[in-house]
Amino acid sequence: MTFVSPVWFLLIPALALVGWWQPALGILRPLRAVCIVILVLALANPVTKFGNPAMDLWLLSDLSSSTGGAIEASMAERTKLLEKHKKSIGDELREIHFAAESVEIGPETGDAKLADDDRALTRTALAIRTALARTSEDENSSPRPSRLLLVTDGFSTEPLAGLAPSLIAAKVPVDFIVVPPPTATDIRVERVITPSRVQPGEPFLVETEIHGNLDEEVPVTLYRDGIEVATTKAALRNGSAKLQFTDRLADGRAHLYEAIVSPNPERDAYAGNNSGQSYVEVDGGNRILVLTKYTPDPTATALRRIGLEVDERNTFDDLDAQELTGVRVVIINNVPAWEIPSPFLSALEFFVESQGGGLMMAGGRQSFASGGYSSSSIDELLPVSMELRTEHRKLAVAMAIAMDRSGSMSAAVAGGTKMDLANSGAANALKNLGGLDAMTVFAVDSTAHKVVPLQPALQNRARIEKAIRKIQSQGGGIFVYEALDAAWKELRGAPQAQKHIILFSDAADSEEPGDYKKLITKIRSVGGTVSVIALGSKKDPDAALLEDIAKRGDGRIFYVDNAVDLPNVFSQETIAVARSAFVRERVPTRATGSWREIAPSTPEWLDHVDGYNLSYLRPWARQALASADEYNAPLIAFGPRGTGRTAAVSMPLGAEFSDATLQWPDYENFLQTLSRWLIGSGVPRGIALRPRVDGSVLTVDLLYDDALWSQKFALTPPELVLSLGADQPVQRAVTWERIEPGKFTAKIELAQGELVRGSVTLGSDSLPFGPLVASTGAEWRFDPTRIDELRQLSIATGGAERLDLSEAWQRPYENPARPLQAMLIVFALVLILLDALLTRIGGNQLSKGRGEKRTSRRKPAKGSSTASAQAPASKPKKDKDSNDDEPPQGSRQASRFARAKRGR
Repeated sequence: MTFVSPVWFLLIPALALVGWWQPALGILRPLRAVCIVILVLALANPVTKFGNPAMDLWLLSDLSSSTGGAIEASMAERTKLLEKHKKSIGDELREIHFAAESVEIGPETGDAKLADDDRALTRTALAIRTALARTSEDENSSPRPSRLLLVTDGFSTEPLAGLAPSLIAAKVPVDFIVVPPPTATDIRVERVITPSRVQPGEPFLVETEIHGNLDEEVPVTLYRDGIEVATTKAALRNGSAKLQFTDRLADGRAHLYEAIVSPNPERDAYAGNNSGQSYVEVDGGNRILVLTKYTPDPTATALRRIGLEVDERNTFDDLDAQELTGVRVVIINNVPAWEIPSPFLSALEFFVESQGGGLMMAGGRQSFASGGYSSSSIDELLPVSMELRTEHRKLAVAMAIAMDRSGSMSAAVAGGTKMDLANSGAANALKNLGGLDAMTVFAVDSTAHKVVPLQPALQNRARIEKAIRKIQSQGGGIFVYEALDAAWKELRGAPQAQKHIILFSDAADSEEPGDYKKLITKIRSVGGTVSVIALGSKKDPDAALLEDIAKRGDGRIFYVDNAVDLPNVFSQETIAVARSAFVRERVPTRATGSWREIAPSTPEWLDHVDGYNLSYLRPWARQALASADEYNAPLIAFGPRGTGRTAAVSMPLGAEFSDATLQWPDYENFLQTLSRWLIGSGVPRGIALRPRVDGSVLTVDLLYDDALWSQKFALTPPELVLSLGADQPVQRAVTWERIEPGKFTAKIELAQGELVRGSVTLGSDSLPFGPLVASTGAEWRFDPTRIDELRQLSIATGGAERLDLSEAWQRPYENPARPLQAMLIVFALVLILLDALLTRIGGNQLSKGRGEKRTSRRKPAKGSSTASAQAPASKPKKDKDSNDDEPPQGSRQASRFARAKRGR
């Protein structure tokens, strides 16, 4: 105990002296003396500590692959020693195992453990944040003192920057123990360094850093987009080497550079770190990507003539999301949906809505609904809808679906099994058939099993769908000829004029085609058609067979890599067959006046078109030109979509049914105006974006002129949205952290090898970036700076490197001293009241002072002083009946005593 103002203790001897000289004050009464001492103590303001509370020690064990099992092997012994060295009975050891994820281990968490496939990264920062969050989980009680003990090899795959302020604020120190992995010879690609963006034709360096713990020459190969561009040998000196390659790129898109080192396998313990990747974006300016079936494409030619940069593509197999880098507008000119890879179509949504890109679809017999775009991933982007309407139907359809139910269909995917998704697709096809249509369904393995006999689709919809959803995989493979033959035998007697077969089959397991050519010739001779939905890709062994079936059957072929897309593909095919998607006749046009919303002047519109794709204007869109027929359909429609813009030109812009359009005098002027509107505005002034990938962490810095943008951001903050993944991208909004005036930063953990595209939305403008890729060997990049980073974090939080486990239970802080003044004052007041009460009732020795313990001198009664003086000095003889205890006569006390005796 300590006293803040001990000078008040001088009052005690002073008050004792006063009480001795003035006993009438009663200061020396026991109760009053105690009360005075307590009041003096209160004035001295004592403070004391009531002991330290129990603490939590968080043991964070790194179980990632790079530790080589060294930490896991000694984990039980380490835990036992820490339990042994607890300093109080209330101390608690809590454990977290971490790698790519963090899991708390203990009785309360049950069987929780780190999965084997979660060990490909070392997310140390995540583990620290997890432990820190758990230290303050109970909001109803003050947090216990906590300390973190990190046991790791020190090579985190994510930066630790930014953790110190939170740990310091929570008073949680970080101690660490570095356990090196088993010694092994290893050679790795440390990093591939490229500029993030270059100009077309600009030379630049591709630098590759090679590290290892031996000195020798190792082969290194550099690839660009999977194609080898250079091979050489790197001579390791003092464990490192650096190679430089020069390259230049002409086209405006993103290119992936990958360096692969090929050491002797016997002298390389970890093959997982033998490669590194980096993307380079070529600034495409206002590049327009035209996907077209025409060679040459009149639209592309016209756009080049007016000075726009055009990238014209006639083959589409290699299209992917990185093709959109540096592109401002994508034009799809009469290309069917089934020829464009699904990942590219899926990427267009993010490209338009978040990255501010433009999208235009032009008409033709293989465009819009006729091209299978209804219910596709870009259906909702376009300013026109392509739904099926009963009044716009072809002749009634009799449709047969032959479903592959072979063993491969039992494989589990998102949403169930492949068979479940195929069943959902067939059910979607049923929903797109009308009252005049009929349907039959077969489940096929080595035999065709009739699941649904041919019957009216609309009237029996519930019964047919129930039967379809009961189809299950039965093993074996699909016999193609059996499927087609059974379907045609059921269809050929149908009264509907249009008869169509959809063959759903695995592109890697389609067997026994038999004489399918002869059978399809027979089907086509009476007007029947065949389309194929192939689960797989064009590289699968049976893809050529399925393509030939669709070609001979005058139908379409859809390759579906991801079974999740099956329901939409079945819908697309059914709508393409069942509705009047393309009007093949000359139709007059009418202008609406909406063109002035995107251009100051209106062209001289053509008075008719030779044909167009029938669609319907969406509520949020505008139409500049419409058909002057009973449909009043949009011919030129446009509208904003997210931060981007989209347009639909429903009449063909090339080849058949385009004579009137190609002869239109304002054809080029129309294309120029619409293209420039789709391109949109450029990068706003006073702002810049800096994305980068460090290991498995994406860091995005938004730098801006505070004077220009601070007020705008106060009203509308910038939004960061990411598209993660290549095949089925997932969009994710990310929260910014304001580091300082003029700078926002965001950090995002990426999966190993994950492709990411992003965009920062600034009101109506956007800043796109990417693609970027997380390193595929981040776990095996033993970067020594990571250990230095850990040491700095430990020092900043008050921790240290622990070589002796007995020191791990040091309290991070002592309990603060608590003042006792208020408690003493209350206690003194209680004693004062008690003293007053005892004095009032009397008879209690605690209320009597020093003067009251002597016999009191009383004044004689009136008239008794003379008698007393005259009384003889000798003691008078007592009466025999008198009592020896009787007081003297004349005394008031005596009279009372006498009366008391008489009353007995």
